[in-house]
Amino acid sequence: TLAEVVDFLRSVSDLNINIDPEIDAEDVPVNLSLDGVKLGEALDLIMKATGKAFTFRENVLFITEPENAFGDLIFEIYNVTDILNKIRDFPGPSIRVSSNDSTDEGGDNPFDFGGFDEEEDAELTPDDLVELIQESTGGTELWDESGSTISGHKGQILVTATRELHLAIHDFMVNLRANSDVFVVVEARFIDMVDDFLEDIGVDSRNLGQPPGQGFGTAYGTMNSTNTGGSDIGFNNLGDPTDPTLIMGQDRTAGRMQHILDGFVGAARGSRLNSTLRGLTMQITWLDPFQINAIIRASQEQRAARIVTAPKVTASNGQRVHVSVITQRSYVQDYELVSGGTGLVVSEVADPVIDTFQDGVVLDVRPVISHDRRYITVDVRPTLASLINGVISTVTISLGTLNNAASLVEIDLPEISLQQAFTSVTVPDGGTVLLGGFRSLNELTYQSQIPILGNLPFIKNAFRRKAYLNEKRSLYILLTAKIVDLRAEEQKLFN
Repeated sequence: TLAEVVDFLRSVSDLNINIDPEIDAEDVPVNLSLDGVKLGEALDLIMKATGKAFTFRENVLFITEPENAFGDLIFEIYNVTDILNKIRDFPGPSIRVSSNDSTDEGGDNPFDFGGFDEEEDAELTPDDLVELIQESTGGTELWDESGSTISGHKGQILVTATRELHLAIHDFMVNLRANSDVFVVVEARFIDMVDDFLEDIGVDSRNLGQPPGQGFGTAYGTMNSTNTGGSDIGFNNLGDPTDPTLIMGQDRTAGRMQHILDGFVGAARGSRLNSTLRGLTMQITWLDPFQINAIIRASQEQRAARIVTAPKVTASNGQRVHVSVITQRSYVQDYELVSGGTGLVVSEVADPVIDTFQDGVVLDVRPVISHDRRYITVDVRPTLASLINGVISTVTISLGTLNNAASLVEIDLPEISLQQAFTSVTVPDGGTVLLGGFRSLNELTYQSQIPILGNLPFIKNAFRRKAYLNEKRSLYILLTAKIVDLRAEEQKLFN
């Protein structure tokens, strides 16, 4: 019977347990066989089996009918500021290269940081939280039957309710705050690896082309392919012999035997390396009897670079954040002509039009932790923008004015390298994933020689020029994400 069960519970638990006088405990049968269960679980099973309920009154466990199982009302204040406080998103700027006819904000700027508009989620109000608490603890009918009340006031919830409802509210708050102390640390790494090699060795044999008694540097060459001939620089003081235009002569039919590699610049060129004005350039001249001018070129260059850019940012679970390191640079975009002067004297001044652009790194992420806290899904937009070679190139233009001082001016032409990836990835806690990248290879072999003579053993290098160029570049974008639980970290550090 219920009376026997209550006597047993009193003996094994030392609890004060009373039964409602309106209940005849001797007539209430209990048919249960339990072993190794907790007292609270046993009480719940007993109440379900007998159709009764229990509550606490004055620190006494009181068994009664379900409609009367409401204990004393207890007033308590719950601080819910952290729950009501919305974790806001902070999207990063969208970096893009604009065209000249761009109609976006930024206009003619060749490198634009555009904004990003995103709709914000609705905030959780105190009234919404009160409604959630009532629905999760039995519904409004249970609250009305027990005479309990709940209301919100300035980040606090004021509750007057039974002990059972307070326990249910406490469990609800614990579950609601379970993921509020969990953060994700996201790190993106831009790894740029460059390996370049250039070798340019050879001899250019040239004929001075001077008829007897004519002196140097003015007569036409005798080894030209046209009737009129061409002017060969020969042995004179016309300029630096390493200047590509001087090496070619004043015309492309200048008196040389060989070896302009590409027909125009006389140097081996790649995207990052070239043999112009590098290495050894030496001129040797035999005046008698052959009048031969030889220019010896020997250049070797090697470049190896490892550049790592690693922005890092911490975000709450589901929050969108960004970190950016930006450098703003100014450049001369255009000129405006300003006229002035006094009397009949008119002067024109080129007034520069200054514009700005930005380069740097932006890491925009939104991490979402899985329910078992083993995986992280990250929406990520890493972007790296850099000024190529670190300098702004210039070009000289003519303004077409009458004032010679203002007719030739320089304008800047910034060249921007933009590296970015927009994607969503799932990584294990503490894992690293390759977001993207690219590899480029530029391998060129130049060779120019005199037929037959350029193939003779031992002396062939005197009649040929050979260059080898190898440029390699690899870019990788890596992402690492790690979950940080503040409570677990606190326990680990401070026990």
